[in-house]
Amino acid sequence: MRRFRYGLDPLCLLSCGLYAACRWLIRPHTSAVFWHSYSTDYLFIPAALPLMLWVYRRLGLRAHDQFPDWPEIGLHFVVWSIAAEGVAPLLFKSATGDWWDVVTYAVGAVIAGGWWTLASRPGFDLLAPHYTWMEKVLAGPRLQRCRTAWIDELAGTRRLLVAGVGHGPALAAVLRRNPDLRVTCVDASARMLTVARRRARRAGLDMSRLEFVHASLPAWRPPEAHYDAIATHFFLDCFPPRELAAVIATLARAATPGALWVVSDFALPARGPARWRARAVHKLMYLFFRLTTGLPARRLTPPDTLLAAHGFRLQQRATQDWGLLHADLWGRQG
Repeated sequence: MRRFRYGLDPLCLLSCGLYAACRWLIRPHTSAVFWHSYSTDYLFIPAALPLMLWVYRRLGLRAHDQFPDWPEIGLHFVVWSIAAEGVAPLLFKSATGDWWDVVTYAVGAVIAGGWWTLASRPGFDLLAPHYTWMEKVLAGPRLQRCRTAWIDELAGTRRLLVAGVGHGPALAAVLRRNPDLRVTCVDASARMLTVARRRARRAGLDMSRLEFVHASLPAWRPPEAHYDAIATHFFLDCFPPRELAAVIATLARAATPGALWVVSDFALPARGPARWRARAVHKLMYLFFRLTTGLPARRLTPPDTLLAAHGFRLQQRATQDWGLLHADLWGRQG
């Protein structure tokens, strides 16, 4: 379960910003009824409820850090509507009850509830149905070229572990190239695994050669010295340094003495405009995934020294897109 960030929740931040813009930038320059009477009411619950829940948490009146659910949102909507539009006009001469305000509160509550319901889904579940088209729009074929760069080198392998299989874009290519290969696909997102299974079936793959495991690394414990190939495609960049070390140690224990390890990931060029561009891409990428998935990593941690510490040596490296992407082939001496 993802942790609710209260005042740092993206919807709360956006709503507070829009509230300030409506109140102090737009209203002074327009006489339109909407901007004076209703514009900020839509933002009331998205902006105020997270802050109120934070106060409850500090006072010990809220026992958890989960996202607001529909009953919690509905209760505050009812109480605030009655207080603002029913009770306040009886107590204060300046207050006027307008039950159209209640309608706008309700719209804001529905929008907030929908967002928080989606945002509460663990990890990449929220993005899973959209990941394929997002990759096509934002990256074209570049990520797939990285994933498939060393498929020919895996021709002699028999058991492949794909950690962080995601939506499974490389499964068809690797299985068709190697008819004797069996693949174990691991992912922490149940919805990603569903997408990967569906994609494999549509591609007409032999599902008996595929095993799908819903598990999180490094907590998952694969059989030791079992896989003669490991693949981590745009997966290792999801972990902060300490957790990355544990993930690589877990996967290394699952690899045989002569195993190959394919790493496809983002990179940071050494210098110049390519490095500046990559830094900007990394910042935007990590910000997006932290907001939408709760990704723990804040920046890219190169895995090279960790792989080397477990007996793997870099055999080949292919780079593309001005050094922003790379595909590595690592091997362990048997």
